[in-house]
Amino acid sequence: MYSPLYDLNSVWDWNWGTAYDFTGEGGSNLPSGFRRTQRDNPNLRWETTTQHNLGLDFAFFAGKFGGSLDYYLKKTTDILMKPGTVATLGEGAQMWLNGADIDNKGIELTLNYADNFGNVGLNISGVVSHNKQRILKVPDEVINNFAGNGTDENILGRSRSSMYGYIVDGLFQSQAEVDAHATQVGAAPGRIRFRDINEDGKIDQEDRAWLGNQDPAAEYGVNVGVTWKNFDLAVFFNGLVGKKLNVQGWKSWTDIYALSTSGENYGTRLLDAWTPTNTHTTIPAISINNYNDEGRFSTYYVESGSDMKIRNVELGYTLPGTLLDRMNMKRVRLDLRADNVLLLKKTWGDNPYTGLDPETPGSGYPLPFSMTFALNVSF
Repeated sequence: MYSPLYDLNSVWDWNWGTAYDFTGEGGSNLPSGFRRTQRDNPNLRWETTTQHNLGLDFAFFAGKFGGSLDYYLKKTTDILMKPGTVATLGEGAQMWLNGADIDNKGIELTLNYADNFGNVGLNISGVVSHNKQRILKVPDEVINNFAGNGTDENILGRSRSSMYGYIVDGLFQSQAEVDAHATQVGAAPGRIRFRDINEDGKIDQEDRAWLGNQDPAAEYGVNVGVTWKNFDLAVFFNGLVGKKLNVQGWKSWTDIYALSTSGENYGTRLLDAWTPTNTHTTIPAISINNYNDEGRFSTYYVESGSDMKIRNVELGYTLPGTLLDRMNMKRVRLDLRADNVLLLKKTWGDNPYTGLDPETPGSGYPLPFSMTFALNVSF
């Protein structure tokens, strides 16, 4: 990581190849050179992590109910990162740097319960966790690679997944609203209205603000197992609360006509785009030009990532031992499993999730539902 790297790509290619026809005679065997892919950094240091944990284990009711509580402090210094570089430095100018010091602190609670009620066995276990991250230090040479403007409002004291952009105040409904608003290039009825944060009468980069971060307030997961005679059923579900998502890559395609990919079908959300007779909508008017720069990152592209999923359900049956003895078998188990059974997501309020699956926010393909049947035989 600290050494310079060079690549030998001996094919001729105007962009990436290293072969060159020095003699001007052509042919298939061309002399080749080397291409730099990474600069060296002799000052590079190993990333260092220190962690302190304070835990408590407990059990009640003869061990039927128990759990653990864990609090941790984790500090990572000199994190390794490979930031982007300006084009004037040339090809292969990137190098690894010690980018920042990060502090994580959090708590995790685990609970479990197990008991039998006649022929019925019940086992429930769950975990909930919370983590808070802060960036403590960032070298000047990489601070612009983090969210913020790198000067007055930098990432220090915030999470690495913090989001920085413009605040949307709905859509312009009339020319009178456009005229009364701060100067905004491309403003027109039906276009997104951005808030004048510093109240200087114009919308520019100084009107960006912190829009939250993509770390959830809490994550949880629950396993429920039930047995009855030779049957067993297991259900696992998990989820997130208090999470915000950056859906710019997806929503700019489904909502902004001028940013949609040419030659592809447009999303059905555009059917509800703003018109003079359809003003009760959040989707801008359809336009082939993006004069209002509606692809800029803003609260329009920040949505709730809170969700709950039934991740999998598994039903099994084990043949009785008396039957197996007759067939000279040790164990036969039939198993039916379903994955990604149900998704509950936020579809109401100020920042509902408009995509298909919060777990894959940048994709048009949700995690698929699937079923698997298995037969396990032991002799």
